[in-house]
Amino acid sequence: MHQKILLVYDVSYPHIEGGGQRRMYEVARRLASEGHQVSWLCFKTWAGDLDELDINGIRYIGLPGFRGLYREDGSRRRAEPLEFFIALFRSRVLLKDYDIIWSGQWPMIHLVWWLFIPNQLGGARLVVDWWEIWGRTWFRYARLVGAVGYLLEKFLLRVISKKGDLVLISPSSFSSARALAPNGNLWLINNGIDFNAISKTIIVEDERFDISYVGRLKDHKRVDLLLDAVSILSKSFNVSLSVAIIGDGPEMTRLLQQAKDLNIDNKVIFYGALPSNNEVYSILKRSRLFVNPSTKEGGGSITLFEAFAAGLPVVAFKCKDGIDPELIGDLVCGRLCETVSAESLAACIYSLIIDSELLSTLHKGALLESKKYDWEMITNKYRELFNQRVST
Repeated sequence: MHQKILLVYDVSYPHIEGGGQRRMYEVARRLASEGHQVSWLCFKTWAGDLDELDINGIRYIGLPGFRGLYREDGSRRRAEPLEFFIALFRSRVLLKDYDIIWSGQWPMIHLVWWLFIPNQLGGARLVVDWWEIWGRTWFRYARLVGAVGYLLEKFLLRVISKKGDLVLISPSSFSSARALAPNGNLWLINNGIDFNAISKTIIVEDERFDISYVGRLKDHKRVDLLLDAVSILSKSFNVSLSVAIIGDGPEMTRLLQQAKDLNIDNKVIFYGALPSNNEVYSILKRSRLFVNPSTKEGGGSITLFEAFAAGLPVVAFKCKDGIDPELIGDLVCGRLCETVSAESLAACIYSLIIDSELLSTLHKGALLESKKYDWEMITNKYRELFNQRVST
């Protein structure tokens, strides 16, 4: 049975890069190819005069009023959630005309409207992708806003999981949600990858790298610790490693200067944001190891599984808001650093680089693990969820 599905998220892919919108797009276009009517209600972030677009069967409905996601210093604009809330309030789109309302968690405040005005939803079923559970991390974000966010997160998570469905993206976030909402409608659906595209990517250049990193260059991604670790390995272990850093962001200038100050700028290449996924995959497949030093990742990451599919073991920090340790498994698909420090990161990298047999074992483990996360399999899980909710 074909369904009418409305995605609601403040920005859309491919117009703005980001893991959340990429996830929704990959599933949505596959559902649209099967004949489902899929629309995406979001801010208008594309060029031109058209307020609506059709891309790969997805009808994009653009809302006016977009003023950007970030401030000049790279931090998130705190007014943006309210701006999106107002844009939705003024929208003429009737939510009750749809079978499924599929929303991203952020910017979160928009979820309040639907819960307090149930007539807005009519008979539509609300499904929310809940990518990150911050908990007390909110209080490190800001005092007043943090307190509001902390209470709002707990309230919405509990209420939505009863009135609709919550989709969590990692085992640790699923466990946290279950503790907060023991009787809620919770689903675990991981992030996905295009496994075939990565497998078929042809390496056209000879340049090889010991380490690669993919992600936005923001302070919480802690790429600075990766650069410090590379310097430590060079000075203390006499190991010179080449590094490919893919991505752009507010930390770019500072990181370039840091690499120069550490005298490793001749070993580190900053590619910036690459124009195609295939170019990213090519660099991954020319690397030996993937490092994700982020301390705020929400548990899951698309780039983690892309690295696995390229056969790369992953080194990451074992910390509350970082990559979910269960997705890596210490010495299964990579290595987990017990403390967030450059010294710990350097030691973990060194333990793998010098052990070719272990690196080969982890390479096989990563490839095997990646086959679980193809977008087709992820779409099947959403299809099961949507079909169950429409039938009830």
